[in-house]
Amino acid sequence: MRSLRQLTSSTDGLMMHVPTRGKVLCLVIAALPVLAVPALADITAPTGALTGDLQTIMRGIFFPNANMIFNVQTHDPAAKKPYTGSATGGADFDWVEWGKALYGGWEDIDYAAVALAEVSPLLLTAGRTCQNGNPVPVTDANWVKLSNEMAAAARKVLAASKTRKQDTVSESTNDLNDACQNCHRVYRGRTRCVAGAPPAARP
Repeated sequence: MRSLRQLTSSTDGLMMHVPTRGKVLCLVIAALPVLAVPALADITAPTGALTGDLQTIMRGIFFPNANMIFNVQTHDPAAKKPYTGSATGGADFDWVEWGKALYGGWEDIDYAAVALAEVSPLLLTAGRTCQNGNPVPVTDANWVKLSNEMAAAARKVLAASKTRKQDTVSESTNDLNDACQNCHRVYRGRTRCVAGAPPAARP
């Protein structure tokens, strides 16, 4: 079984699982088929009224859908269990659990990947702010680059999910994790949305 390492945010307590890379893992990757990922043009910013700040989008859309995909590393979507709760309208009826059971496990992974790809342009919407009021750096070339990388990683996951192979999707999560972490390292933390100063040049 592949080993896992946990990444836990020190700022909001969010957690996700990502695969540990290593020599053994590299051998597995080499044995996997090469996936055809659809060509992706640079994403562009949508226009329209803003409803939430960046944290709302991250916690409401990116975080749950990314974790659904990361979960494939240890849970086979094909083994999804049917809903066994009370009938619709019953006193103990759970709309959330019932809704989760409406679609097959692999369909859920498809939908999560599509959600991440489709929502990535929202990272570039002018006028959006972070939780602390700082403007999202939508004109920062690096921010635009990282937003495009998120969309590309999500599309790669979708292509992997279409194979309906757990190992194939697990390997594709490396790119998704990199897309998340590459952005977090620069723009997440105490200053939120403000890139840290570059390291001082050595004399």
